[in-house]
Amino acid sequence: MTEGGRHILLGTPTAGNVVRTSYVSTVVAFTKIAQERGWTYDVVTMNSADVVLARNFLANQALRAGAATDLLFIDSDMEIAP
Repeated sequence: MTEGGRHILLGTPTAGNVVRTSYVSTVVAFTKIAQERGWTYDVVTMNSADVVLARNFLANQALRAGAATDLLFIDSDMEIAP
């Protein structure tokens, strides 16, 4: 386990492998916060027009890897303030 105690898998479903700039800003802000708190993380994307299928695939990846303590979904068209 990491010093901060968390290893977060950030999962993002995409349609056509397209992400918005607001999403990129959110991911950059997330990585800064994670580093400040001593968390480790992986960013994984899944290209599919079917969001449910993509989320199931990403959740499966998190469970199979076994290293993630948390799974955070952020869609490719979302912006979240830190």
